[in-house]
Amino acid sequence: MHVRGTLSGVHTDVTLAYHEVCTSGSLRVVCVTYQINGMKVGDVVSFGGGFANSNDQWVKLDPCLARMSATGRKLNWPNPVY
Repeated sequence: MHVRGTLSGVHTDVTLAYHEVCTSGSLRVVCVTYQINGMKVGDVVSFGGGFANSNDQWVKLDPCLARMSATGRKLNWPNPVY
């Protein structure tokens, strides 16, 4: 699965890093990886990963690769491209 959007959350528990993109409404896409790699809330990123789990509030991609968008600019629309 591939997702592109603006980071709404970046967290780490020392072992894993969690990057979040909010889609329309309250659905979050969470990318589980090993490092934050300098990414911060507001950065435009692309996630590529395997679907691992979901519920009504989130979709988890694990394993997942997160990378900065080539442009690095914020998106002009609220929803990521799938």
